[in-house]
Amino acid sequence: RLRRVLDNLGVLAKFESLFISSELGCEKPARAIFRKALESMNTEPGKCIHAGDDPERDWAGAVAVGLRVFRVKRPSVTLDALQPVLGPEPRRG
Repeated sequence: RLRRVLDNLGVLAKFESLFISSELGCEKPARAIFRKALESMNTEPGKCIHAGDDPERDWAGAVAVGLRVFRVKRPSVTLDALQPVLGPEPRRG
């Protein structure tokens, strides 16, 4: 369902990688979901950021494996504020 929602919002293409618990077979805040995502991308935690709105499932779980966290706090902080944190979008093509 999440991929369809993101696609309908017109933002799915902005994600280089997207990891969904139901597809990975484990749920947040288990470290396994974050580790599987890192392994899949063959990268280190310090090079990634996890965006989420749940202090326990998102923030604590991601921090436990060394990820940076973008704390979504609706309505004041939404994913619209994520791009400035990440920096300019890379040029394509």
